[in-house]
Amino acid sequence: MTDKYDPENEEHVSIKKGIEIGNGIAELVSVRDVEKALKKAGFEILASEDLAPFADSSTPWYESLAGSFSLTGWKHTKVGRFLTNKMVSVLETIKIAPKGTTEVSNLLMSTADDLVKGGQTGIFTPVHFILCRKPKNNKNDEKD
Repeated sequence: MTDKYDPENEEHVSIKKGIEIGNGIAELVSVRDVEKALKKAGFEILASEDLAPFADSSTPWYESLAGSFSLTGWKHTKVGRFLTNKMVSVLETIKIAPKGTTEVSNLLMSTADDLVKGGQTGIFTPVHFILCRKPKNNKNDEKD
C-alpha cells in the first residue's frame, strides 16, 4: 500500500480487503512498514520508489483490468465480464465446468475492480522497487 492509503477511509479499507482476498494475501502492508522491517533486519535502504508511474506514462498499469472496447480489451469491460460470467455459469450448470467455477469468476471480477480502484486512487501499487543491502558486520569480517 502506498502513502496515499488511509486506514480510516472506508473505501480504502474495502479496496485493500478486496485485493487481499482476491490475491490470497494475508495482509497488504504499507511501503513504510516494509522499509521499517528491512531496517530492523539490518538492511540499509539504497532506493525505494514506486515504479508504476514510470512503467508507461501513457498507459496506467491497471488499464488492462479496466477494459476497453478494443479487439482484445472488451472482455474486461462490464459487458465482457457479464457475458463471460454468464458463459461460465452455463458451463457449470451443464457440468462442463466444475462446481465453483462461477464463484471463482465472481471473485476474479471483483478483485479486478478493486485493483483498478486501488490504481486509480493511488493507494496500491504492484511495482514498488526497494534496493537494499546488508552491511558487513565487522565481527564477521575479522573471521573471513
